[in-house]
Amino acid sequence: MGPNVETSFNSDVDEPMISGAARVHQLASVMGSVTLGERVFVAPFASIRGDEGRNIYVDDESNVQDSVVIHSPETFEGGHELIENEVEVSGRKYSVYVGSKCP
Repeated sequence: MGPNVETSFNSDVDEPMISGAARVHQLASVMGSVTLGERVFVAPFASIRGDEGRNIYVDDESNVQDSVVIHSPETFEGGHELIENEVEVSGRKYSVYVGSKCP
């Protein structure tokens, strides 16, 4: 778990925000602009990369199973927001949004 690197398409360096009740297996990877809700489980060899597309959200009681990769397209390019690569939930924009209780 750790921050993304600064790039030409993403100048923001973000750390994952992980609920104290979430569990990320030691062989999983979570980096960059990622939020994990309550009781989320990230299984071995899964990868959640919030380095190109920003604001990946996994809501409460969901899980990301073995070897799953969540990685989204760029949400900014040349200093401009790419709205076609985003979804809006409750007034906030995400590159990927996984709802609650998704297995």
